[in-house]
Amino acid sequence: MQIVTRLICLVGVLISLMGPARAQSGEPAAVAVGTVYAERQPIAKTADFVGRIEAINRVEIRARVKGYLEAVLFKEGDLVKEGQPLYRIEKGLFEAAVEQAAGALERAKAALTLAGLQRKRAEELLAKASGTVVARDQAVAEEEQAKGAVMAAEADLRTAQINLGYTDISAPIIGKIGRTSLTKGNVVGPESGPLTTIVSQDPMYVTFPVSQ
Repeated sequence: MQIVTRLICLVGVLISLMGPARAQSGEPAAVAVGTVYAERQPIAKTADFVGRIEAINRVEIRARVKGYLEAVLFKEGDLVKEGQPLYRIEKGLFEAAVEQAAGALERAKAALTLAGLQRKRAEELLAKASGTVVARDQAVAEEEQAKGAVMAAEADLRTAQINLGYTDISAPIIGKIGRTSLTKGNVVGPESGPLTTIVSQDPMYVTFPVSQ
């Protein structure tokens, strides 16, 4: 009987000790639960897509003639205007080519003048029965050849002038310019590839890949 009494007392002591331990353990309090009423509402059908912004205009700037790059006239990342100078290629050889073509044109014009005089003389001699038809025809042919030489010389002069103009490389569009691939002092030309790229900024395209 004493043993049973002692066991009952021991159980009572343990229960009294477990009470504060449970309080210190911090048992979670009850969470308040809200209620929502289900209502019938119209729902619009929507779809989400990932868009990509693309420039309308994108231009690669290239050198159209070969020469030493004398200057880079822009700052990488700047917004450039249409017609703004970007690069300058050394002009000396191209200026000399223009002068040489101009000289060749003057010589061709002088030869044409002489051929015209010779043709007139041949016609006058033929009219007076002092010349021959062969001489007249030869003079006419030489004048025509001189005219062709003048036309070729004029074309060469225009080509030389165009090439001289290509030594100044300007922006063809308005946009943001990228990094230059070649710097001052390098030899550039058509085979050098793109020197830089200009990308237009306003307006822009936004493309959405929509699956079928």
